Parts: sequence; C-alpha cells; structure tokens
Amino acid sequence: MKRTSTVPSIVVEIGKPTKILYLRYKVLYPDKPFDRAAVYLYDNGIYLILSPGEHHWGVFVIVGDMSNPKWGISFISLPSTDWGINLARHDLTFNQATHEFTQQLYIQNDQNAAKQHGVFNLYNNTVKDPRTLTWDSISHPR
Repeated sequence: MKRTSTVPSIVVEIGKPTKILYLRYKVLYPDKPFDRAAVYLYDNGIYLILSPGEHHWGVFVIVGDMSNPKWGISFISLPSTDWGINLARHDLTFNQATHEFTQQLYIQNDQNAAKQHGVFNLYNNTVKDPRTLTWDSISHPR
C-alpha cells in the first residue's frame, strides 16, 4: 500500500474588494527590479500583489485612514516562491498631495535593505475573486 503525505494547510477567505494600489518605483530593491506593481486590497486584510516578477498573497494593516493627507500600510507576505518561501514585511507611507510613497523592506536574509520610493495611484477594487489574476491579465494605468 502506497502512503501519501499531505502538508497541512489553512483556508483563508478573501474579503470584499476595497482598493487597488498601483505603485511605480523610482528606487527599487536590487533583488526585485520590477518598477510597477498592483496590490489588490480586501476588507479583511488580505492582499494580492502582482508585478512582472511577483505574484503572492499576504495580509495588511492600514495605519491611519486612506482618505487622510498622509497614511501608511504594513504588508506581510505569506510564504511564497517570490521570497524563497520566507516572509517579507513592507512598511509604506503615502502622501496624497504628491502621490509619493516610501517603503521599508524587512526580510530575514537582508537586515539592511535600503528604503525604496516612488509614486502611487489608488483606485476602487471591484474584483471579487482575484484568484485567476495575473500581471498580464490586468489593465495598467499610464
């Protein structure tokens, strides 16, 4: 009799769509040289990030209110091949007046990652089921 081994897993529901955060980096992390990203946000703190070289899920917490002139968000990725099956934390701050953001990355194998920054746009998210989205399947703002 052949035995199969299964890895335990958890089920996490995707909440209701809220916003899509489009990021365009001016200063990049050298190991992730993708200058554009789309982050799909859901009301229960789940996100999906897509870029030419990233496609993973995670959780987030907003610091402040997205309608304020300045606000922040902390993302923690779930284990994915994008980060070598490790976690990554990104703390971003946003300035609504200038549409600029700064980002600090925290990962175990690079404790001194330099800050990144760029510009952003925020749009309403109407995608109820993002599981089939890919970077090539979404529309990109100019």
